[in-house]
Amino acid sequence: MLHIAICEDERNLSILLENLLYKVIEEDTDYQCEIDVFNRPEDFFEHREKLYDLYFLDIEFSNSRYNGLDIARFITDDDNGTIIFVSSHPGYSIESIKYKPFRYLLKPIDETKVHALIHEFIRENQDKKLYIRFKSGRDNVYINCQRILCISNEDNRRLRIHFADGSDDEIYYGKTGEVEAQLPSYSFARANKGLIVNLRYVSSINKGEITLTNGFSDTLSRGRKKSFEEALHRFLF
Repeated sequence: MLHIAICEDERNLSILLENLLYKVIEEDTDYQCEIDVFNRPEDFFEHREKLYDLYFLDIEFSNSRYNGLDIARFITDDDNGTIIFVSSHPGYSIESIKYKPFRYLLKPIDETKVHALIHEFIRENQDKKLYIRFKSGRDNVYINCQRILCISNEDNRRLRIHFADGSDDEIYYGKTGEVEAQLPSYSFARANKGLIVNLRYVSSINKGEITLTNGFSDTLSRGRKKSFEEALHRFLF
């Protein structure tokens, strides 16, 4: 069962999204869903005792002094639900990255977009089981891909694994290209010759520098800038 919250001030749009979610999830997946709709952030705050698996958050509300980023701040302080921003303005994406949204659903909303997004969400949860293999002497070491913040090249022979959960770095022998080939291409991208980044942990890109959610930063090379930004855009949208 998926528990879903929709926070959207346009009633016609919230009804459309609710109907599409029921249709896509219950007709085309193995899941059932339960959906609550809130037309004002204040309504959501009043019923905050319930936790949800998915939050669809409009960013701009014409009927409230709060916006979707305020709701996201409230959510990320309180639980681990997955946030999806619903907006007509992709420009909000950089400001909202710190709330670790899963994706952005751009208006106008249609069944094709909802179908793609829900299946991405299901695949993402399945991908929590994906592991990458490293050699340590005669042993194999398996690391969950979602734990990896980034992988940096130490000296063309060794790779440093940085972890998103704050665990100590680990170093293994290997080549950047060989490791990159093992990682899911839709969620990892090369930022420069020796750095592979998990796109879900990108915090900002500014003046040729990429910063991740833990404060780690490195150069986004000119030669890879376009392909990296395209990969990030595909991952987000």
